Amino acid sequence: IEELSRAGNAELGVTNQIQGFWNRTEDVEKSIELDVVAINDDEKWVLFGNCKRSADKLISSIGDYEKHIDGFLKQKEGGRFAEYKHRRTAFVPELEQSQRKLLISRGYEVYSLSNLMGMV
Repeated sequence: IEELSRAGNAELGVTNQIQGFWNRTEDVEKSIELDVVAINDDEKWVLFGNCKRSADKLISSIGDYEKHIDGFLKQKEGGRFAEYKHRRTAFVPELEQSQRKLLISRGYEVYSLSNLMGMV
């Protein structure tokens, strides 16, 4: 994402450093694990990226990932993004068209490795 942003890709252009966010607590229900948090303050959006090596694993993790996003937005660090557009994004090496459609129907932008490489 950073390389695409540096190359001027408007779709994934960010204004802040990209990082993950992990807030592991003893109470598993309150733990937050976000693989990618990318921010564009100019356009007022934050991208939450869920990265998995398998499309099946990614799809099965969507419910938990939604809870992690909601938890992050309630934290001090995430509260400033409450009014931003929230872009839910899935990154996976490869996936079938039916899997892509399912993720899109759940409100996710979907990028396979080949999609990203083609954007460079």
